[in-house]
Amino acid sequence: MIRRHELSDAEWEFVRPLLPVSLRGRKRLDDRRVLNGIVWKFRTGTAWRDVPERYGPWATLHTRFRRWATDGTFERMLRAAQAKADVSKAIRTWLRRRIPHTIPERADQIGNRARRGSRVGRPPTFDREVYKHRNVVERCFNRLKQWRGIATRYDKTIQSYEAAVTLASLLMWA
Repeated sequence: MIRRHELSDAEWEFVRPLLPVSLRGRKRLDDRRVLNGIVWKFRTGTAWRDVPERYGPWATLHTRFRRWATDGTFERMLRAAQAKADVSKAIRTWLRRRIPHTIPERADQIGNRARRGSRVGRPPTFDREVYKHRNVVERCFNRLKQWRGIATRYDKTIQSYEAAVTLASLLMWA
């Protein structure tokens, strides 16, 4: 039975081949169980010590998370997932051609630009129709804010925070 804040079977099958395999040392706690505990911690925003026992000892979860964050496992997993989905970078190339960046100019900037004349350069490009699609990016940020541990940024180190955001992005990709 899949509980709330745990990986679905589809998400697990997406992530499983991307996890590192440890062949040394003693038998370790199941990766799915550990990853579910890590995901549960960041989705709920609790302390490591408050993660339920069903995921294993909190120290094991924290150690595995820190190890994977330090050695770049989450980054490699996300890059591998993106590469798998983006054969010979066709999707990104298509997106770059189709979706140019566009930034509206604030009213005070327009006045300053007019007052200073031509020496301040061109105004940023702005396409009203393209700008209407900015909600795609905003929806992505809103989905990240669903992860309470990310939205409140309880982590003490930037490395842990980046790893949590990368893990959330990977699961959103899945």
